[in-house]
Amino acid sequence: MTISLIINEQHYLEEQVMRDQKYQKTVIQTLPFTLQELLSLGHILFPSQMKGSGGSPLRLYGDKVSHFASLSERIALGKKLYALLFRDSARLEGILAWAVNQPHSGSRKDYWPHLFHDVNESVPGQPNVKKLSNCRLRAGAKRLYSPILRHAWEPEEHAPPTHQDWYRGDLSVLRMFISSENLVRDEKMGDVYCHALETIELAVIARGKIFPAYPRSPRKKRLQLLAPPSTHRSSSEDAKNP
Repeated sequence: MTISLIINEQHYLEEQVMRDQKYQKTVIQTLPFTLQELLSLGHILFPSQMKGSGGSPLRLYGDKVSHFASLSERIALGKKLYALLFRDSARLEGILAWAVNQPHSGSRKDYWPHLFHDVNESVPGQPNVKKLSNCRLRAGAKRLYSPILRHAWEPEEHAPPTHQDWYRGDLSVLRMFISSENLVRDEKMGDVYCHALETIELAVIARGKIFPAYPRSPRKKRLQLLAPPSTHRSSSEDAKNP
């Protein structure tokens, strides 16, 4: 049943969003999105509040988001994330504990406040400098800016979706029901995510040196390059809509 929901969701997304010409031009075909794909900077993360962890940073589980424009890749990722979330009861308990106890603001500060802040602590006009080293802030470095959701994106109205059925009798869809659980890795994503953060930092610093007068993008119209895109979802949402 869950795999059916994942397949249906991603086909619906393919028909309604991914093939939309406006979305292609404003997202898929843009340079920031292309670089994100090439550098493997997209992640879906499940923060986990494990018993006895004390004040240690939350453990992150999840996977990289690669080839997002590919329908089959998105379906495979959905199946792997579902298996990752539900096949280990202790892991699920830790993820649920965080999701229930932590108010969700959309800022990365929600799960890693030791590295992120929803207030921009940097001095305006100063050039970007390297702040991270081995997943820690350098001495005297300010935390990375990650605004809350309502400050990051302006409200936008969308046209209602068209009424259409994506399934037109193609039996090849049956191959998508093959489980991807054997491809799930138990790798913790903390180190992988930190590596992506440091890659982003180097890219931002390089951009500042090459284009020192590069104007800041209009608010919320371009991908923010202060931290790699990631998604943290409550496990209750995933159970209802994987």
